[in-house]
Amino acid sequence: MSFEFRAGRKRVVKSVETVGEANKLMRKMIAIRNENFLWENIDVKTGHLRAVDELEKVMGAIFDVFDTMSIYVNGKSVRRIWSRGF
Repeated sequence: MSFEFRAGRKRVVKSVETVGEANKLMRKMIAIRNENFLWENIDVKTGHLRAVDELEKVMGAIFDVFDTMSIYVNGKSVRRIWSRGF
């Protein structure tokens, strides 16, 4: 069984094999998303955010952090981590 983390409905950001791995990864992502200081601008000109860097480090891929993030198993959504927007 494979657990897929998807940004939106189609973009697979990361796949893991066990429930434990999926749970650990989900909790890390939620903790980063809930940290207010990470949403402050790094670069005023570009508006680049620390939270984007941290989420990309955890997932090992570049994705839209403002899109819906869900966990899919066998092609079906089993858990929405966050909804679109902020």
